[in-house]
Amino acid sequence: GFRIACFIPTIRIAANDAVVRWSRARRVNRRIMKRWSSLAIAEFAEQIADLLKAGIPLIESLHLLKHQYSGRKRDDLSQLAQAIEEGEPIADAFKKISFPHHFISIIGVSEAHGHLSDSFFNIGSWIRRKVTFRKKIVAKLFYPIFLLIFSLVLMILFLFVIFPRFK
Repeated sequence: GFRIACFIPTIRIAANDAVVRWSRARRVNRRIMKRWSSLAIAEFAEQIADLLKAGIPLIESLHLLKHQYSGRKRDDLSQLAQAIEEGEPIADAFKKISFPHHFISIIGVSEAHGHLSDSFFNIGSWIRRKVTFRKKIVAKLFYPIFLLIFSLVLMILFLFVIFPRFK
C-alpha cells in the first residue's frame, strides 16, 4: 500500500514535467515557424517544383531561390543548401529549419522514391488550398460571430441597465 501511494505522485510529477516540456517545445516551434508563413512555404515549394521540373538540380535551385528572399529566410535557404551539399538527407535538412512535419514526411518519402518535383508541387498546392479554405471559413464565420457577440451585449445591456430602471 505504501509503495503505491508514493508511486502515484511520482507519475503525476513526471506527467506534469512532460506536459511542460511539450508546451515549451510547441512555443519555441511556433516562434521559429513565424519566419515562414504557410503561404510562403507553398510559394517556395511550387517554385522548387518548377525549377526541378526544368532540370535544375536541387542545390542550384536553392541557391537561385535564395536571392529572392531576405533576412532569416535567406539564411534558412543557405543552411538548407549547405546541409544537402554535405550529404545530409533532404528531409533532415528541412527539419533543421523547422518546416512543418507533414512537409518533411512527404519530402522524405519522395526522396526515397525519386519524385521530388511532383511532391514539392503537391505540397505547395495542398498548402495553398488549405490557406484559401481557412480564409473562406474565417470570412464566413465572421458575420455570425459578430451577430452573436452583438446580441449578447444587447442582452446584458437590457438585463442590467434598461430593465432595472422600470422597477
